[in-house]
Amino acid sequence: MDTAIALAQANAAQAENSLMLIGEDELYNPTILIEGGDAIAGMVLAVPFDPVQ
Repeated sequence: MDTAIALAQANAAQAENSLMLIGEDELYNPTILIEGGDAIAGMVLAVPFDPVQ
């Protein structure tokens, strides 16, 4: 988790050349939202969904 947050913060510092952040369901938790702050704005997470359950 710390690595993902550090990567997002470093990416945010590159305003002109920042990359789109894409993550998986492991990043779908409150820690990334609280510690990531504005650096994770716009991050896309792929989260599995089963409509039957």
